Amino acid sequence: MIRITGGTLRGRKLKTLDGSCSRPTLSRVREAIFNILGQTVRSVTFVDLFSGVGTMGIEALSRGAEAAIFVEHDARCASILSKNLETLGLGRRATVVIADVSDWVRGPSWDADIVFVDPPYGLGLADGTLELLGRSGDKRLDCVLVQHEPKLTLPQEAGILRQVRSGRYGDTVVDVYEPATVGAP
Repeated sequence: MIRITGGTLRGRKLKTLDGSCSRPTLSRVREAIFNILGQTVRSVTFVDLFSGVGTMGIEALSRGAEAAIFVEHDARCASILSKNLETLGLGRRATVVIADVSDWVRGPSWDADIVFVDPPYGLGLADGTLELLGRSGDKRLDCVLVQHEPKLTLPQEAGILRQVRSGRYGDTVVDVYEPATVGAP
């Protein structure tokens, strides 16, 4: 079991799935990420790519996100995720998509304020997903956070995205990207 660390659902437990399909983001890393996001998470659409059992997207909903989209290719994880959403009463604010993340990102019908990317480590999916997001200039996209292993170095720029922050939390690195036009004169 894992607990929500903040917001209206703080302390509530989430079901997880034993095995390799899910590696929930540690509570200290979640705290750091939501400290970085601060109040910007309120009233946004939060996309949780490679969502597993939905820890990050549920945390965002608990902290005031208007809606969350969870994209997960493993049907077992998506089933546990759906049960977590139902148990917590979040079903109306959430959409669970069972799909390959690359295919979904290339798709025409999504917009997001914040996208969280946490692929399985060691498969090269972080770089590819970041690159796809950076080429999605026709989508609404304010912030991309990529969680990855420390031995991986992601590019400073990927399409329209530029890295604005990076932090290491034990065996986890979180890189924050924004569209290059954000904050430009």
